[in-house]
Amino acid sequence: MRRTDHPDGKRLPALEENILKYRALQMVLFLFYAEDFREFVLAIAKNEERSGITDETKNKLEKALKFFAKEELITADEKADIESLINYRNDIAHRIQMLVGDINRDSFIRDFYKISKETPRYDYTVIKRIRKLHREFFERAENRYVITISFDSLLFTPAEKTFEKELKRLGRKIDLQMQKRKISNGKLDVELSLEGTGLTGWLAPSFPYNFYQSGKLTPRGIEICYRLYDFGKSPLAVAHLMKISKKAATYRKKLWQQAGGLNRTKSEIKAGR
Repeated sequence: MRRTDHPDGKRLPALEENILKYRALQMVLFLFYAEDFREFVLAIAKNEERSGITDETKNKLEKALKFFAKEELITADEKADIESLINYRNDIAHRIQMLVGDINRDSFIRDFYKISKETPRYDYTVIKRIRKLHREFFERAENRYVITISFDSLLFTPAEKTFEKELKRLGRKIDLQMQKRKISNGKLDVELSLEGTGLTGWLAPSFPYNFYQSGKLTPRGIEICYRLYDFGKSPLAVAHLMKISKKAATYRKKLWQQAGGLNRTKSEIKAGR
Protein backbone atom coordinates (compact mmCIF):
# COMPACT_ATOMS: atom_id res chain seq x y z
CA MET A 1 0.00 0.00 0.00
CA ARG A 2 1.20 3.50 -0.81
CA ARG A 3 1.86 5.90 1.99
CA THR A 4 -0.83 8.53 2.46
CA ASP A 5 0.20 9.91 5.84
CA HIS A 6 2.23 13.08 6.26
CA PRO A 7 5.73 12.74 4.75
CA ASP A 8 7.26 13.37 8.18
CA GLY A 9 5.23 10.52 9.67
CA LYS A 10 2.39 10.40 12.18
CA ARG A 11 4.22 12.03 15.05
CA LEU A 12 2.92 15.52 15.72
CA PRO A 13 5.32 18.47 15.34
CA ALA A 14 5.76 21.06 18.08
CA LEU A 15 3.04 23.39 16.76
CA GLU A 16 0.32 20.75 16.89
CA GLU A 17 1.52 19.50 20.27
CA ASN A 18 1.29 23.02 21.67
CA ILE A 19 -2.21 23.46 20.24
CA LEU A 20 -3.31 20.31 22.05
CA LYS A 21 -1.73 21.54 25.29
CA TYR A 22 -3.52 24.87 24.84
CA ARG A 23 -6.85 23.13 24.35
CA ALA A 24 -6.27 20.87 27.35
CA LEU A 25 -5.71 23.84 29.66
CA GLN A 26 -8.73 25.64 28.25
CA MET A 27 -10.89 22.58 28.81
CA VAL A 28 -9.80 22.31 32.44
CA LEU A 29 -10.72 25.95 33.00
CA PHE A 30 -14.01 25.57 31.19
CA LEU A 31 -15.00 22.51 33.20
CA PHE A 32 -14.64 24.54 36.40
CA TYR A 33 -16.37 27.66 35.01
CA ALA A 34 -19.30 25.63 33.69
CA GLU A 35 -19.83 23.74 36.95
CA ASP A 36 -19.34 26.87 39.04
CA PHE A 37 -21.92 28.76 36.97
CA ARG A 38 -24.34 25.83 37.09
CA GLU A 39 -24.13 25.59 40.88
CA PHE A 40 -24.48 29.38 41.20
CA VAL A 41 -27.70 29.37 39.16
CA LEU A 42 -29.13 26.40 41.05
CA ALA A 43 -28.28 27.87 44.45
CA ILE A 44 -30.22 31.05 43.69
CA ALA A 45 -33.15 29.07 42.27
CA LYS A 46 -33.34 26.86 45.37
CA ASN A 47 -33.44 29.99 47.55
CA GLU A 48 -36.59 31.12 45.73
CA GLU A 49 -39.71 29.22 46.76
CA ARG A 50 -41.46 30.48 43.62
CA SER A 51 -39.11 28.39 41.51
CA GLY A 52 -40.35 25.14 43.06
CA ILE A 53 -36.82 23.72 42.80
CA THR A 54 -35.37 21.58 45.59
CA ASP A 55 -32.53 19.06 45.87
CA GLU A 56 -34.99 16.33 44.86
CA THR A 57 -36.15 18.10 41.70
CA LYS A 58 -35.30 16.36 38.44
CA ASN A 59 -33.75 18.36 35.59
CA LYS A 60 -33.00 21.14 38.05
CA LEU A 61 -30.94 23.32 35.71
CA GLU A 62 -33.49 23.16 32.90
CA LYS A 63 -36.26 24.22 35.26
CA ALA A 64 -34.09 26.90 36.88
CA LEU A 65 -33.31 28.47 33.50
CA LYS A 66 -36.99 28.43 32.58
CA PHE A 67 -37.74 30.15 35.89
CA PHE A 68 -35.17 32.90 35.35
CA ALA A 69 -36.28 33.38 31.74
CA LYS A 70 -39.86 33.80 32.99
CA GLU A 71 -38.55 36.27 35.58
CA GLU A 72 -36.83 38.09 32.68
CA LEU A 73 -33.46 37.79 34.34
CA ILE A 74 -32.12 36.17 31.18
CA THR A 75 -33.25 36.34 27.57
CA ALA A 76 -34.32 33.37 25.46
CA ASP A 77 -31.03 33.59 23.54
CA GLU A 78 -29.02 33.63 26.76
CA LYS A 79 -30.96 30.63 28.05
CA ALA A 80 -30.15 28.72 24.87
CA ASP A 81 -26.50 29.75 25.07
CA ILE A 82 -26.21 28.61 28.69
CA GLU A 83 -27.75 25.25 27.79
CA SER A 84 -25.36 24.81 24.86
CA LEU A 85 -22.37 25.61 27.08
CA ILE A 86 -23.47 23.11 29.71
CA ASN A 87 -23.83 20.53 26.95
CA TYR A 88 -20.33 21.40 25.81
CA ARG A 89 -19.11 20.63 29.32
CA ASN A 90 -20.71 17.20 28.95
CA ASP A 91 -18.96 16.80 25.59
CA ILE A 92 -15.60 17.36 27.26
CA ALA A 93 -16.44 14.67 29.77
CA HIS A 94 -17.83 12.11 27.32
CA ARG A 95 -16.61 12.97 23.80
CA ILE A 96 -13.26 14.62 24.31
CA GLN A 97 -11.87 12.65 21.35
CA MET A 98 -14.01 14.77 19.02
CA LEU A 99 -12.50 17.94 20.50
CA VAL A 100 -8.94 16.89 19.69
CA GLY A 101 -9.38 14.46 16.78
CA ASP A 102 -8.72 17.09 14.12
CA ILE A 103 -5.11 17.39 15.31
CA ASN A 104 -3.85 14.21 13.72
CA ARG A 105 -1.38 13.17 11.00
CA ASP A 106 -2.84 9.72 10.43
CA SER A 107 -4.53 9.95 7.02
CA PHE A 108 -7.22 7.40 7.87
CA ILE A 109 -8.13 9.21 11.10
CA ARG A 110 -8.15 12.61 9.35
CA ASP A 111 -10.52 11.32 6.67
CA PHE A 112 -12.72 9.65 9.29
CA TYR A 113 -12.88 12.89 11.30
CA LYS A 114 -13.82 14.95 8.23
CA ILE A 115 -16.73 12.73 7.25
CA SER A 116 -17.86 11.94 10.79
CA LYS A 117 -21.22 13.43 11.66
CA GLU A 118 -20.54 13.04 15.37
CA THR A 119 -20.16 16.30 17.21
CA PRO A 120 -18.81 18.45 18.82
CA ARG A 121 -15.88 20.27 17.29
CA TYR A 122 -13.49 22.32 19.41
CA ASP A 123 -14.70 25.84 20.23
CA TYR A 124 -12.15 28.40 21.42
CA THR A 125 -14.90 30.88 22.42
CA VAL A 126 -16.60 28.92 25.21
CA ILE A 127 -14.52 30.29 28.10
CA LYS A 128 -15.16 33.90 27.13
CA ARG A 129 -18.87 33.21 26.65
CA ILE A 130 -19.48 31.44 29.95
CA ARG A 131 -17.50 33.96 31.99
CA LYS A 132 -19.49 36.79 30.40
CA LEU A 133 -22.80 35.05 31.10
CA HIS A 134 -21.79 34.31 34.71
CA ARG A 135 -20.76 37.91 35.31
CA GLU A 136 -23.95 39.37 33.80
CA PHE A 137 -26.15 36.86 35.61
CA PHE A 138 -24.58 37.84 38.94
CA GLU A 139 -24.92 41.59 38.25
CA ARG A 140 -28.62 41.21 37.45
CA ALA A 141 -29.38 38.80 40.29
CA GLU A 142 -27.50 40.38 43.20
CA ASN A 143 -30.20 42.99 43.93
CA ARG A 144 -33.18 40.70 43.29
CA TYR A 145 -32.37 37.36 44.87
CA VAL A 146 -30.59 35.81 47.83
CA ILE A 147 -27.03 35.02 46.71
CA THR A 148 -25.27 31.98 48.14
CA ILE A 149 -21.53 32.47 48.57
CA SER A 150 -19.27 29.58 47.56
CA PHE A 151 -15.60 29.11 48.35
CA ASP A 152 -15.07 26.97 45.25
CA SER A 153 -13.65 29.84 43.20
CA LEU A 154 -11.18 30.67 45.98
CA LEU A 155 -10.01 27.08 46.09
CA PHE A 156 -9.52 27.10 42.34
CA THR A 157 -7.82 30.52 42.07
CA PRO A 158 -4.17 29.39 42.29
CA ALA A 159 -4.73 26.79 39.59
CA GLU A 160 -6.69 29.29 37.50
CA LYS A 161 -3.88 31.86 37.61
CA THR A 162 -1.30 29.21 36.73
CA PHE A 163 -3.33 27.90 33.79
CA GLU A 164 -4.03 31.41 32.48
CA LYS A 165 -0.32 32.26 32.67
CA GLU A 166 0.55 29.09 30.78
CA LEU A 167 -2.14 29.79 28.17
CA LYS A 168 -0.63 33.20 27.48
CA ARG A 169 2.84 31.67 27.12
CA LEU A 170 1.57 28.93 24.84
CA GLY A 171 -0.46 31.45 22.85
CA ARG A 172 2.63 33.53 22.09
CA LYS A 173 4.59 30.41 21.16
CA ILE A 174 1.81 29.13 18.91
CA ASP A 175 1.58 32.49 17.15
CA LEU A 176 5.30 32.41 16.35
CA GLN A 177 5.12 28.80 15.20
CA MET A 178 2.11 29.60 13.02
CA GLN A 179 4.01 32.44 11.36
CA LYS A 180 6.95 30.14 10.62
CA ARG A 181 4.58 27.43 9.35
CA LYS A 182 2.89 29.94 7.05
CA ILE A 183 6.24 30.95 5.56
CA SER A 184 7.40 27.34 5.10
CA ASN A 185 4.03 26.35 3.60
CA GLY A 186 4.28 29.26 1.18
CA LYS A 187 7.68 28.05 0.02
CA LEU A 188 6.41 24.49 -0.22
CA ASP A 189 3.40 25.57 -2.30
CA VAL A 190 5.80 27.07 -4.85
CA GLU A 191 7.80 23.83 -4.93
CA LEU A 192 4.71 21.71 -5.38
CA SER A 193 3.93 23.40 -8.69
CA LEU A 194 4.76 21.18 -11.66
CA GLU A 195 4.32 23.95 -14.20
CA GLY A 196 6.98 23.75 -16.88
CA THR A 197 8.27 20.33 -15.82
CA GLY A 198 6.18 18.24 -18.17
CA LEU A 199 5.48 15.86 -15.28
CA THR A 200 1.72 15.83 -15.67
CA GLY A 201 -0.85 13.35 -16.92
CA TRP A 202 0.67 9.87 -17.20
CA LEU A 203 4.01 11.38 -16.18
CA ALA A 204 2.60 12.79 -12.95
CA PRO A 205 4.52 11.84 -9.77
CA SER A 206 1.45 10.17 -8.27
CA PHE A 207 0.56 8.16 -11.40
CA PRO A 208 -0.27 4.55 -10.36
CA TYR A 209 2.37 2.98 -12.63
CA ASN A 210 5.05 4.65 -10.53
CA PHE A 211 4.35 2.22 -7.69
CA TYR A 212 4.19 -1.48 -7.03
CA GLN A 213 1.31 -2.89 -4.98
CA SER A 214 3.63 -2.80 -1.97
CA GLY A 215 4.02 0.94 -2.35
CA LYS A 216 7.65 0.76 -3.49
CA LEU A 217 8.73 2.76 -6.52
CA THR A 218 8.83 1.05 -9.89
CA PRO A 219 11.73 1.86 -12.27
CA ARG A 220 9.61 4.55 -13.95
CA GLY A 221 8.65 5.85 -10.49
CA ILE A 222 12.33 6.12 -9.55
CA GLU A 223 13.01 8.01 -12.77
CA ILE A 224 10.10 10.39 -12.11
CA CYS A 225 11.53 10.94 -8.64
CA TYR A 226 14.93 11.74 -10.14
CA ARG A 227 13.34 14.11 -12.66
CA LEU A 228 11.83 16.05 -9.76
CA TYR A 229 15.31 16.45 -8.30
CA ASP A 230 16.52 17.56 -11.74
CA PHE A 231 14.06 20.45 -11.38
CA GLY A 232 15.47 21.38 -7.97
CA LYS A 233 12.68 20.04 -5.79
CA SER A 234 13.44 19.41 -2.10
CA PRO A 235 12.97 15.99 -0.46
CA LEU A 236 9.89 17.30 1.35
CA ALA A 237 8.32 18.50 -1.91
CA VAL A 238 9.15 15.19 -3.61
CA ALA A 239 7.62 13.32 -0.68
CA HIS A 240 4.40 15.32 -1.01
CA LEU A 241 4.23 15.01 -4.79
CA MET A 242 4.89 11.27 -4.87
CA LYS A 243 3.08 10.52 -1.59
CA ILE A 244 6.06 8.78 -0.05
CA SER A 245 7.81 9.43 3.25
CA LYS A 246 10.37 12.20 3.56
CA LYS A 247 12.86 9.55 4.65
CA ALA A 248 12.30 7.62 1.41
CA ALA A 249 12.52 10.82 -0.65
CA THR A 250 15.80 11.77 1.06
CA TYR A 251 17.17 8.29 0.32
CA ARG A 252 16.24 8.67 -3.35
CA LYS A 253 17.97 12.04 -3.51
CA LYS A 254 21.15 10.43 -2.21
CA LEU A 255 20.91 7.80 -4.96
CA TRP A 256 20.20 10.54 -7.52
CA GLN A 257 23.36 12.36 -6.44
CA GLN A 258 25.37 9.12 -6.62
CA ALA A 259 24.05 8.61 -10.15
CA GLY A 260 25.48 11.99 -11.16
CA GLY A 261 22.70 14.35 -10.22
CA LEU A 262 21.94 16.74 -13.07
CA ASN A 263 24.67 15.09 -15.14
CA ARG A 264 23.25 11.57 -14.82
CA THR A 265 22.05 9.57 -17.80
CA LYS A 266 18.27 9.78 -17.88
CA SER A 267 16.26 6.63 -18.28
CA GLU A 268 13.37 6.36 -20.70
CA ILE A 269 9.98 6.70 -19.08
CA LYS A 270 7.57 4.14 -20.46
CA ALA A 271 3.80 4.29 -20.23
CA GLY A 272 3.70 0.96 -18.38
CA ARG A 273 5.77 -0.35 -15.54
